[in-house]
Amino acid sequence: MGPHSPHRAMSALAALLVLGAAATACSSDEAVPDVRGRDAVSSTTAASEMTGLGPTTTAVGDEVSDTDAYLDAGLDPNQAACVARSGVDDEFTATPGATPADPLVLESDDHRVEIPLSAVTGTDVERIMLAALAADCAPAAMLERLAVTDGAAGDAAVLDDDLPRYLEQRRSVGANEDEIACLERGFRRAPARLSSLAALPEMIELICVPPERLAQFQLTAIDRSLQAVGVSNDERLCLLSTPEDLVELRQVADALAAGDLEGAGTATDIDAGCVSGQRLFELAVGAATSGVDFGGKALG
Repeated sequence: MGPHSPHRAMSALAALLVLGAAATACSSDEAVPDVRGRDAVSSTTAASEMTGLGPTTTAVGDEVSDTDAYLDAGLDPNQAACVARSGVDDEFTATPGATPADPLVLESDDHRVEIPLSAVTGTDVERIMLAALAADCAPAAMLERLAVTDGAAGDAAVLDDDLPRYLEQRRSVGANEDEIACLERGFRRAPARLSSLAALPEMIELICVPPERLAQFQLTAIDRSLQAVGVSNDERLCLLSTPEDLVELRQVADALAAGDLEGAGTATDIDAGCVSGQRLFELAVGAATSGVDFGGKALG
């Protein structure tokens, strides 16, 4: 099975900016708790509310091809075809649960699968997806081998490719070396939380970094994006202090980048406080055409 492309459904940046007392982060010199159990995330009460403008993650890296994975697992052509059409490789929207103890809910056009927070590796996620959607396609032992093969390849890609980029980005927006070390330990224990259908980086981040610093990292990334599209200093300062306008800017830019002209609307549809609707639309067009992200998604 190849990479998936989930899109995270979360609330607004304002939630991140008022998180100060909502989560208890361990000091950076403490060992990272094992995040496999639900108790380990009891401190992340605001995790599902953190970042409407926060990390959006996509599984990346060179996973084994479908054909190779099926062959390695021992599937015959009919079994492989059954898995291929089961829906496991559909595009899924991943929505965090209402509380930190609730599973992620994955939904595609045709399927709904819950991923418990105890699933922290690619193999865990693949095993759940295959059990939910392809259990009748092949014997359980073959599907287990398929989950292990594809899951391990995905985790290797996360650790070799995604994690170094993620850590360097965090360092570039102000993370200190103790925080970097804590984040690296956490994601090595739970690679699926960084890049997969089960991606939920804040589970690790809130363990390692105080919420107020996470908020500052986010604002630093957004500030850079604003400057990259040529906002004036007055516009920049106002936008950074007006989460509602940033949400509007993100939504329009994302819609334009996706080619969703109906979703983007027009300048007259925009109700912004810092700039005119026309100006905000211009900024969104600039972001969509240049690849700049006002939501700080590079943080994920």
